[in-house]
Amino acid sequence: MYIRVISHEKKLYINDSGKLNRSLEKIAIMIRKKRVPKKDPVSSESLHHLKKKSTRAQRAENKDNAATNDVTKRMGNLSVGTEPAELCKFSTRSSSVAVLSLPGNNDQAFVYARNVRLHQRCFKLSLDGCYAFPDWSEKEKHLLRNFVLVEVKRFCTEDEGECRVIYMCSCATGESNRERLGHMDNIVQDPSGLQFAEEDHYCLHSKVAKQLNLQPFEDDEDTDCVQQISTVPFLAAVHDGDRYGLLKRVGRMGKLTCQQCPYQRHSCGHIQSYNDWCRERDIEPEVALHLASESVEEFTSISYSPIPYPWPAEMKEKFERLSEPGLQQFPKHLLPDCPEGPCPHGNSWDKRDPIKQGWVSHDGVLIHLEELTISTYKDADGSEVNRVAYYRPTIGGCTCRRQYDGLDDLLHNLDNKNMYYFGFLLKYMNDMIYSRKPLKAAERSANKTRQTATTHPPLSYRLLRKAWNSWARRLAIPWNEVFRCPVCGEEPTCVVCDGTCIGFRKDFLPPATEETKDTGPRVAGSRHADRVFVKTKQARDLLLRYSGEKRGQKAGCKNGLSGGEFANLISLLDNEGHQELVEILQRLRSEGGGRIAPTSYRKLLSELAKNSPVCGIVQVGEDAEAIQLVGKLAKGAIGLVTSADSAIRLQKSAPVIFGSLRDITKGGGEIPGDVKELLLRIHSILDKMFNDVPVPPESAYPPPAAPSGLAFFPGLDQHIGLPRYEADAKSSGNPGSCRKESYGHPSLTPGIFTLFCRHGICYGFDCMTSCESPRHPYQIFRTRFRKAPNVIVYDNACKLHQYALNREPHFFRNTQFLVDRFHFRGHIGCSLGYCMDEYKQSIDITTINSQVNEQANAGLIRIQPQLSYMSPSNFVFHASLFLAIRNFDAISKLDMTS
Repeated sequence: MYIRVISHEKKLYINDSGKLNRSLEKIAIMIRKKRVPKKDPVSSESLHHLKKKSTRAQRAENKDNAATNDVTKRMGNLSVGTEPAELCKFSTRSSSVAVLSLPGNNDQAFVYARNVRLHQRCFKLSLDGCYAFPDWSEKEKHLLRNFVLVEVKRFCTEDEGECRVIYMCSCATGESNRERLGHMDNIVQDPSGLQFAEEDHYCLHSKVAKQLNLQPFEDDEDTDCVQQISTVPFLAAVHDGDRYGLLKRVGRMGKLTCQQCPYQRHSCGHIQSYNDWCRERDIEPEVALHLASESVEEFTSISYSPIPYPWPAEMKEKFERLSEPGLQQFPKHLLPDCPEGPCPHGNSWDKRDPIKQGWVSHDGVLIHLEELTISTYKDADGSEVNRVAYYRPTIGGCTCRRQYDGLDDLLHNLDNKNMYYFGFLLKYMNDMIYSRKPLKAAERSANKTRQTATTHPPLSYRLLRKAWNSWARRLAIPWNEVFRCPVCGEEPTCVVCDGTCIGFRKDFLPPATEETKDTGPRVAGSRHADRVFVKTKQARDLLLRYSGEKRGQKAGCKNGLSGGEFANLISLLDNEGHQELVEILQRLRSEGGGRIAPTSYRKLLSELAKNSPVCGIVQVGEDAEAIQLVGKLAKGAIGLVTSADSAIRLQKSAPVIFGSLRDITKGGGEIPGDVKELLLRIHSILDKMFNDVPVPPESAYPPPAAPSGLAFFPGLDQHIGLPRYEADAKSSGNPGSCRKESYGHPSLTPGIFTLFCRHGICYGFDCMTSCESPRHPYQIFRTRFRKAPNVIVYDNACKLHQYALNREPHFFRNTQFLVDRFHFRGHIGCSLGYCMDEYKQSIDITTINSQVNEQANAGLIRIQPQLSYMSPSNFVFHASLFLAIRNFDAISKLDMTS
């Protein structure tokens, strides 16, 4: 350990090449000479004598602290480098370094900004160029629940045209600065009167905003005055026409309080604006909103009739006609139809002409296309006339009105004033699904085209967003048919499943409900010790080393056994009762096997040494023919060469056993007697594992849980609930070497778990609220499938198999659990019975596209930016819409192939 000081013109760098507490490998502190007191400068010679504090110098710690304080005073203020700036507390007598916080706010601003970025807690508001992010505890160095508002303002000099950005904070320290700069014009005539470099140093929050590089933006004229920032705890930004205020709920009753107003905090203008906003939307102000920016109002429109999808021939003809050049294709008068049936109150509709009767809903309708907005039409005399939308009343005492729907004219009536062309919204839907284009990008692109090539006004993002959400929900997609393969039927026999990391904000999750205590009987599965061939771990490790198979061994472990280790292995196997395996090993040793088993026996011995269950090595389930073939081979009734049909059948069902026997017999010779005894033992373990486990009674299964809204399986409804399992009551996990690593996002849910059939048709998905584990697919298969699939392809199928055997082995007895080809290379400790490539003779398995789920998830990842910060219901809808369109494509390709 040494400290090297490099002197430059205006900076000093202290480089420490040692380690601090085994984690800090390098300390670099930049010292500006201009901040060091001139009377007592810090010399390089004095810094060279500073060393680290060691444990043996604890008795001199008080003296060291005094010396450190003296050095601290002499060093003055330190500036920030690339890492969080920290003060090195040097000791003149010891050899260790302690790290303390820097005096001042430089290090605080860096750590503060880093935490805001890490937790993604900076929110852009819609007006005044304002941003909101959490406050900071300078003492405890963590984000607080309270938020601060920072307004970004751009100032430009009149002469030079140079623009500077200044950040004005709403906290008590920066309030006076905000008031002073808020009344100034954006053009500064005298640049010397405004010290740009010093304006951001009035408070810590302004410094953080500068490090976050927050930029000013233009206001959205149609934006709501209320924007919700957080749900737990409740926090909303409300604009009262003058400035923003942050509202939170305090006390048991959740009383609204404004953080920005010093007086009348419970009845200020921000509180009144929020209450008015809630009344307009028929929302109780006392009820905390789950998501103010996505209220129910945004998903409704005047148009009511469902839109067929895919479009029928009539709609395609209308679309082609309306796509021709010219602006007069849309009707001059937007008239509602006259239904034959009565209104909801039983009154008949008035059939008179709405134009003659003057039943006007709105005069001056705007029809929005992507490049332009049509507001008028030319009359017979050439004058521009406003389009008018009409309504139709009823004959009776009710107030029902039949509004203009627009389906016949391919128009989506949002609010009688704004109508959107189907072609515009359809184009965005395809851009979102196939081109990863978010709605905001579509709005910017359309407005840029309008600004460059037309004189039409820009589109409102708020109205466009409402139009898209309400129009998309009108699509009459046959969900049950689209999420079902025409070949596989209602329940696919082959399932390819996986999770993908596309989630929504965790604070949008509904509050967790307490689980009702079920008093039903506990369901017991099979024991792991009864499923594996070799029960003790030490014996498995020694047998694996003797097999000479490196796959599955620990790093640095040498193959082969010494004489003592071999004797220990024989003793362990003999204690477990594996006399047939002991005879094989002793025979191989006597035949010159030496330290390592012969090559022909390596595959068999390495498979028996794995921690995988025997039913994972030989996945035959209740296949009576395959089980009989194993028994006949063990008894010598048939041979691998004498019965070709039996050999092919065994190769398809149990390729690991077939390959091992083929290696041992060198292509079809006589199977040794001790190997036959080993096959009989494997056969008995397969029978015993399932026969000794009782079948759960029907009374153990509770009714299915109420729909949570976070799962979407149109054709796979839950028919039962999960019982109480004894395996769930155990605190320790099951042994095993395979894990699926999950790295959760700090503020988003882990993702969704999708199910596909072998033809690439998605059957649905479930939003995961916890990191992906075998419980997610198990719960789907057990509660939604009346019969378990024959084949499950999953990148963590080995663990899923163990999870299922621990709970209900009978339900999954005939299921083959396979790991897709791409991921099996990482399953070094698993049996080859889980590898898809081993089943080369089985056409049903070799023709499975094991990457169909990964390919679909890659498409979902493309729309992640616009899905991640939606409400749960909106997230589920957009994800289901994406998968539905993808299923349409897959079904059409399947029909063409057929």
